[in-house]
Amino acid sequence: GKVDLYRSLLRKFVDSHSGFAGDMAHAMAHDDWATAERLAHTLKSVAGTVGATALQQQAESLEALIKATASTAIIQETLVQVVSQLQALTAGIQARLNDAPLAAPLCAPLDTVSQISVDSDKLRRVCQDLARLLHEQDADASAMLHTHAVMLRAAFQTDYTTLEAGVRNFDFEAALQVLGAATKRLSIALH
Repeated sequence: GKVDLYRSLLRKFVDSHSGFAGDMAHAMAHDDWATAERLAHTLKSVAGTVGATALQQQAESLEALIKATASTAIIQETLVQVVSQLQALTAGIQARLNDAPLAAPLCAPLDTVSQISVDSDKLRRVCQDLARLLHEQDADASAMLHTHAVMLRAAFQTDYTTLEAGVRNFDFEAALQVLGAATKRLSIALH
């Protein structure tokens, strides 16, 4: 199970960061430094999650330079190093992963779970734990979502699909927002 989860995380890492260089170039070209900083931060976090410490450190340097409003030339120089490391890493990951398709959705279609009764105390505890993991950008959020997929899908209905997509794409901030909105509608306190 853990090997399959890690392989899935690696595939998602490759898929979700394939456009990093273009996204960063676009943000910098439009002086959108908040987006550039978020992109570097996300790459730093996800690289750490998959154990790519060299890339994590480079992305951390890039994030710090952007945050400190360093010159564009210095940021660009560091970005070239980050992109080079990212490309080498993703090429290595792709070379080692088999051609198996991405994992199937974590849960059955909505119509098969909509009649399930949900234990409100358990739902509250799971949502609080999931919110903590998402806030910490911890990849264990994926495992928790998988473990409790049927209950969460039954409770959140259509919000579950958006929540799952956020977790699958390592967009933990967006997933946390979806979780917050869904729990608010159900009067579940996350704190």
